[in-house]
Amino acid sequence: MTRVPGAALSADSVLREDPHLPDRWWEDLARALEHLSAHPPPVAGTVNTERYLINNVRGFFDVDLDGRLPDLVWTTAHADLHWGNLTGPELAILDWGDLAAAPAEYDLATLYCNSLLVPAVAVRVLRMGADVLTEPGGRVSLLLAACRYLTLAQEDGPYRGLGEALTALGRTQLAHLSM
Repeated sequence: MTRVPGAALSADSVLREDPHLPDRWWEDLARALEHLSAHPPPVAGTVNTERYLINNVRGFFDVDLDGRLPDLVWTTAHADLHWGNLTGPELAILDWGDLAAAPAEYDLATLYCNSLLVPAVAVRVLRMGADVLTEPGGRVSLLLAACRYLTLAQEDGPYRGLGEALTALGRTQLAHLSM
């Protein structure tokens, strides 16, 4: 274990108030995620396979994606990036236990889903990945993250109350993917 400066930005996964992070923090996060994705994906561990996505999109949105997904670029991802795993005002990324191969920009997609209650921060997260999250693979990452958290929104816990926003996010991604 290593002691890191600062404190987690949320007591759980979901951000509920704007932490007013400096530009430097956002730049450090972008750089860290870029470096992480450049590493070869781990052999063990893959985030929510395409079959998981197909089954959950069918269950939540009544849309069949089987054989209709764009080709995905798989990279190394933290795979559990949320506000409880980030510190401030100096950035540190915590809890690396879920490191896995995931579709490109999956970490930004999960962070975005966990930002939906604070629109200004959600917009900032989207801006970080605007060049990729608007491409088909990025939209699949957003859809995959929305499905992951829709499953959790059905239970008691931090995602309770996010179901409507996550459903809207999923529908938007499906519309852009022309599904």
